[in-house]
Amino acid sequence: MQNLHMYVPPRKQADGSLAFMLPCSKNTLVPAVDVHDIGGVVVGILNDIGRYNGQTIPIASEWISMEKIASDLAKVLGKAVSFNEITDQTAREIGMTEEFIQMFRAFENVGFFGKDCKNVSFDTTLELFRDIKTWPQYLVRRNAFFFIFKFYSRYLFEFAGEHQSLVHL
Repeated sequence: MQNLHMYVPPRKQADGSLAFMLPCSKNTLVPAVDVHDIGGVVVGILNDIGRYNGQTIPIASEWISMEKIASDLAKVLGKAVSFNEITDQTAREIGMTEEFIQMFRAFENVGFFGKDCKNVSFDTTLELFRDIKTWPQYLVRRNAFFFIFKFYSRYLFEFAGEHQSLVHL
C-alpha cells in the first residue's frame, strides 16, 4: 500500500479534485498489503514452520481495484478522487519509468500472480496474522496523510526554490 503514495500520489485537478492516474484500467486488481503487516505473517509462519514449509503464501489482506483505491481515498479525505487510466505516453510524460508502466500493464493483462490471479486466496495470510490491515483500515490508520504528503511537499519545495529558502518538513 505504501508504494501507491510513494510513486503515484493523486494529482490535483483544475476543479480542485484529485486524480489517481496509472497506465491500467480501473478494474485492474492488485493485492493490498501494508509493509508493517508482513512481519506478523512471517512470525505466524515461523511459529508453525512444519505446516508451511514448501508452501507459497501470498501476503495481502484483499484484492483491490484501482477504482476502489480512488473511492476509498475519497471517503477518507472527504474530497473527490477519481481514477484515470492514462496512456503509456502520458505516463512517460509525467515521469513514470518504462518498467513501472509495463508492470501495471502486466497486472492488467496477466494479473499480479499470473493468469489465475483472481483464484489466489489470502485466507492463509488472514489465519496467520488476523490483524493484517485492509485497504480502508490502512487509509484510516494512516489518515491518508502519506497519499497527500508527496503531492503537497513537492509544491512546498518548488515554492522554497523560487524564494531561495529551505522548507523543512
